[in-house]
Amino acid sequence: MAQLAQLQPGWLLLLCALVVLAVGLLLLLSRQPASTPVTAAAPVALTAPVTLTPLPLLWPTPSLAAPLPPLVASGASPGTRLRIEPPVCYDAPQQSVLCLGRVYNAGSLPVHQVRLLGQHPLSRESLPFMPEQRYILPGDFAPYQLRLPDLNEQIPVLPPALAAVEVYRARPYDLTISDEQGVLLREPGSYGRYVVTATLTNPHPRPLTGVQVVCSLTDRRGHLSGYRVSLEQGLQPGETLRLHLELIPRRLDDTFSHRLSVLAWDN
Repeated sequence: MAQLAQLQPGWLLLLCALVVLAVGLLLLLSRQPASTPVTAAAPVALTAPVTLTPLPLLWPTPSLAAPLPPLVASGASPGTRLRIEPPVCYDAPQQSVLCLGRVYNAGSLPVHQVRLLGQHPLSRESLPFMPEQRYILPGDFAPYQLRLPDLNEQIPVLPPALAAVEVYRARPYDLTISDEQGVLLREPGSYGRYVVTATLTNPHPRPLTGVQVVCSLTDRRGHLSGYRVSLEQGLQPGETLRLHLELIPRRLDDTFSHRLSVLAWDN
């Protein structure tokens, strides 16, 4: 206190001003709002999950219950009568249209070497082709496919014409089918595959040199939605073969049923 009393009045005023200024600064800082913490933005996914989109169905087939006139090829044997179903067409990869249909054997004899003649709906160009199924038994059918370039508009595709057919005099051999199952897989990684499993047995007393399996997939409307042709190894008498086929339907938003056609030969 003695030292403060000895200070000159000017210095004393300056010291008091400095003290007041320091107290004011402390009060000003104490009134500032608290700082807001900065939070990082949530990460943004760069890719979306991949989903399968059903292929659109183009110009559906007319009612399959409508009778179709059976066709007889020129020079064919009596009893050879085929009925060709109008195709159902789907969008396909590579800017094309895939048309699927069936050829029914409405006669009384087995046939093979069936040759069909399609027609381009715009250019009217002839498109010869053959079903992949080797034999068609009486009352049975063989699936066929006709691939066309993208039509860009819904123009009806006419059923193919029958160009030629041969009668198979020796009936092919049937195989015994057991443990047959078909299921449409929906798990990730296998979604959209229809899997057919079965056991084939040769019940005949002779060895068979070749086996052809044709699996046709039909939707609930009766439209052919896909098929698979497989050539298997020959079978000895009593020998069995485990069958595993995978098909991809042309549409996925549906329910399906399959049909196996298994024939064998010994020549």
